[in-house]
Amino acid sequence: MNPSGPPPMPFPPGGPSMVPPAPMMGAPAMYPPAPMPAPIGMPLVPAPREPMAPPPTEPNKTLYVRRLNERINHKTLLKNLEAVFSQYGEIVEVRAKRNVKLRGQAFITFKTLESAQKAKQELHAFPLFQRPMDIQFARTPHYTTVLQEGGSIEELKQRREQMKLEREKEAQKIKTEIIEEQLPPNSLLFVENFPEGTTSEIVTDLFKQFPGFKEVRMLTRKGEPIAFVEYENEFFATEAKVRLHGCKITETHEIKVTYAKK
Repeated sequence: MNPSGPPPMPFPPGGPSMVPPAPMMGAPAMYPPAPMPAPIGMPLVPAPREPMAPPPTEPNKTLYVRRLNERINHKTLLKNLEAVFSQYGEIVEVRAKRNVKLRGQAFITFKTLESAQKAKQELHAFPLFQRPMDIQFARTPHYTTVLQEGGSIEELKQRREQMKLEREKEAQKIKTEIIEEQLPPNSLLFVENFPEGTTSEIVTDLFKQFPGFKEVRMLTRKGEPIAFVEYENEFFATEAKVRLHGCKITETHEIKVTYAKK
């Protein structure tokens, strides 16, 4: 050993087997690359919101495009969307909103269904301004498509209004379920979605099979029967809630069991 040479490197904890092998001449190093720090002052990009309803599968001459780069100038975005999509056929209209709620979204309407289908298939996930586009068929047709197929603008307005009401109803349902799940456990349960004619005797027979049962109080809300079921403590109530929530008591009725508000 050359005493004047550099001292040998100590082995890391775990012994010599933990030392990474030296790379061969000309081969890339096997050490993992160091993580790159985030650029200073670069704002974080929020994750895109996911639609609550699944995308439609029925073909449509209008395509719904989302996850577009929201930093791009509105006119520049429209111009580039038309340039990219017009390669697949004649375009009737390109629509993209400026407001914050609808930013990053666009609607592309083609003259033919074949053009729309081909564009959807080949441009889905295509990176426009460094963002892969998410392309689906639109839920409602463009007014020009409705007129071509013998429909009326009034029918289209009614259809869009109905879909809006359905989305609002679904959103309210999800919001209500979230609130109900956040209610603290207690000894009193709230039960709904009974079929017409349900009596307290029927509800009692259903809930008294679990320990700690005390009583049932039946009421009517908007013409439908509901019930409050009380147990000795929250532990007994929780067991009944878990076991009976979603219980199908008729072919069309599954009861909904949640903790009651106190």
